[in-house]
Amino acid sequence: KVYKRFNAWSASGKWVKVLMTDPDMEWVFIDGSYAKAHQHSAGAASTQDQAIGKSRAGNTSKIHLAVDACGLPI
Repeated sequence: KVYKRFNAWSASGKWVKVLMTDPDMEWVFIDGSYAKAHQHSAGAASTQDQAIGKSRAGNTSKIHLAVDACGLPI
C-alpha cells in the first residue's frame, strides 16, 4: 500500500508541490507508529476510555509525537 500511494503521489506531482512549498517549521508532524497492545488490554472492565482499539492487526494504539523546529518534543 505504501509503495502504491507514494508512486501515485509522485506521478501526480504532489511530492513536487510538497517539497517546493515553504514549510512552517513551527508545526511539523513527521511520523506516526502503531504500538501493539496486549490481547487483554481492550477487554478489561473499566469506565475510562482507552486509546486502544481493534484493527486488522489486532489491538493497537496509534502514537504521534509533535516536535518544535529543533526536533524537540512539545
